[in-house]
Amino acid sequence: MSNKPFECAEWIWHSGESVWNETTDYTADFTATDPAKCRICVSVNSHYALYINGKFVVNDQFPDFDYYKVYDELCLANAVKPGKNTLVLTVYWQGDESLTYHPYPVGAAFAVFEGDTPLVGSNGDTLCRRNTCYAAEGVEKITGQLSYSFRYDVTAALPAWENARVLQRDWPLHRRPIRKLCLDAREPVEIAALGHFKDTVTQGTAADRMQAAALSNTHAPEMHPVLDGNNPIEVDDNFILLDLGKEQVGYFDLEIKLPKACDVLIGWGEHLDDLHVRTAVGTRNFAAVYHGKAGLNKFFYPFKRMGLRYIQLHVYASHFTLYYAGVHIARYPVARTNLFTCADHLSSQIYRTGLRTLQHCMHDHYEDCPWREQALYSMDSRNQMLCGYYAFEEYEFAKASLRMLGLSLQEDGLLELTAPGKTRITIPSFTAIYLIQLGEYLHFSGDVAFIREMLPYATKIARGFMARTEENGLIRRLNGERYWNFYEWQEGLAGLCGAEKPKDQQAFDAPLNAFVSMAYEQMALMNARLGNEQEAARYTAARAALNEAIDRTYWQEEKGYYATELENGVLAPHACELTQSLAVCCGAVPEYRLDRVLETLTGEMGADFYAVTLSHSIFKYEALLKRPTKYARLVFDQLADCFGNMLYRNATTFWETAEGSSAFGSAGSLCHAWSAIPVYLYLRYCADLRGEGVRLPEKLTGLYEVAVQRFTDASRRITDDNWK
Repeated sequence: MSNKPFECAEWIWHSGESVWNETTDYTADFTATDPAKCRICVSVNSHYALYINGKFVVNDQFPDFDYYKVYDELCLANAVKPGKNTLVLTVYWQGDESLTYHPYPVGAAFAVFEGDTPLVGSNGDTLCRRNTCYAAEGVEKITGQLSYSFRYDVTAALPAWENARVLQRDWPLHRRPIRKLCLDAREPVEIAALGHFKDTVTQGTAADRMQAAALSNTHAPEMHPVLDGNNPIEVDDNFILLDLGKEQVGYFDLEIKLPKACDVLIGWGEHLDDLHVRTAVGTRNFAAVYHGKAGLNKFFYPFKRMGLRYIQLHVYASHFTLYYAGVHIARYPVARTNLFTCADHLSSQIYRTGLRTLQHCMHDHYEDCPWREQALYSMDSRNQMLCGYYAFEEYEFAKASLRMLGLSLQEDGLLELTAPGKTRITIPSFTAIYLIQLGEYLHFSGDVAFIREMLPYATKIARGFMARTEENGLIRRLNGERYWNFYEWQEGLAGLCGAEKPKDQQAFDAPLNAFVSMAYEQMALMNARLGNEQEAARYTAARAALNEAIDRTYWQEEKGYYATELENGVLAPHACELTQSLAVCCGAVPEYRLDRVLETLTGEMGADFYAVTLSHSIFKYEALLKRPTKYARLVFDQLADCFGNMLYRNATTFWETAEGSSAFGSAGSLCHAWSAIPVYLYLRYCADLRGEGVRLPEKLTGLYEVAVQRFTDASRRITDDNWK
């Protein structure tokens, strides 16, 4: 930790009253002698875009907390010229809490250096202004998780520059822990449809208006060129639909020539199941408004990434010229990529698509999905990290995500639902999974120093679960508005968010106790690695006692499976694959009973035995692969059936659930990180990449003759062309 980068700078803001969702510009001049030696340190709340001499240079503030403030240190060699230079830092402040943002006071700081010599730093002489082209108030939220969309008016009058207000901030500063994102050139887009739109509703959000608009297609799209900014198209209609060809993640870019000042509604989405982009889904709004001027308009939105395949424009003019409407792909530059191929071509394609899914959910941290949330959950990211350890041999990225999660720990010994987000609820089982993640990180990375750093957080969590252990040896379901006893999106396992059963009801969930058992196992392993033998023994004993209680309480001999819930001393009539899988994975199943329990995971138990869903299917597969000779073929056949079905339905990344976009009230995402698990399973069990002795049995090696290619160029872009 060091404050030196800002010793020649002060935290500043504009002098007026701050409002949520506002955007502010800061500007300063500096003179450079040797541009190759120039660099900038910058940190803001919440996002920034840096321009030098009128040209965009970089964006993307690392998401953080006021008690763990992160700054970027960036080379400016390609942006600065000898002599006078003008810097403009445009800062966006969200203010309002969400699953991707932890609210804390405003602030921005920057300092430009040539070598070790300061050239300029933010202070009371820095000029600033509210950027009134961006509307602050009256802007709808994309989702509750992502917060605000944008409304931009290029014709708005900007206020005069004024001196900034100096703030008193004592934030501990930490250098960005991971690499900056790479922004690619404009991704080419194909024209999918041209025609007219007519509003059928005039009230509501831009997303509502686009969703309800009447559309008519007037041109065959194959008659028109691909748009990349070099070949504009003259459009005599007012509606255009554009296709990026596959799921992408990036920052929106628009270049359009308008005959008059008018609105352009911008909608984005992952599919055309409604025969157009689904812009409005319940309270969600996947749309924005750009108010353009007469003539050529160039607009780049640098503050929020879009997860999408399609872009739809409604232009309130009789004709226009479109140069480009698409994205600059934002990608995290992994240092190494392991590409897997095998004799079974479907499996090879599943791996490639899983890898693509994983990379589309890696930006500032592991995120659940790029379209709807972009949030860091412990459960989702556990799947991602396991995949990443094998596919990228990447540890710094996982480490940064784990630190953010740990820093969100609350007084009740549980993490926030997401990090660095803020919300009123949390999921107790996800906090237990966090301890599993820490132990797995140590196993793969060997990074003892980081585990020592995070051990106080882990210990508080583990002891919190121990303190909740009751006389029957089990941990009772947590009750109260803060606690959502969620396990997966399946009947009887999704819990009641903020509306759990009264405190006087005794309910004990098998999944929660199994997750805590796995957490104790990892706490024992971490403490043993750190030389804390007494603590390791404590957690080993706690795990053994908890496993005995799980087996004693939930096993039903006459039915041949473990029950999911004990309520007021009675086992509830609920049976599911998840509970059986977790009982195996946590070690609660005695060896003599293991084969009987594994048989329940073969799909032969009937309709009332609830199947595991994609999010937690990794536990089912890990359980079955404890008997690889017997079940490996079943596991990989199920992978081929589930993920192959998505490919047959034209998936370019894997979905949140097998239902696709129709899930969750038509809000299912088509790129979801927890569904990247084939990457892990193929590399661990087919390729045995780490030499762990877990390869498939001999009778399957003919099908899964594998090859793994390792690429180590950090700047190399992984594209579909590389995977064909």
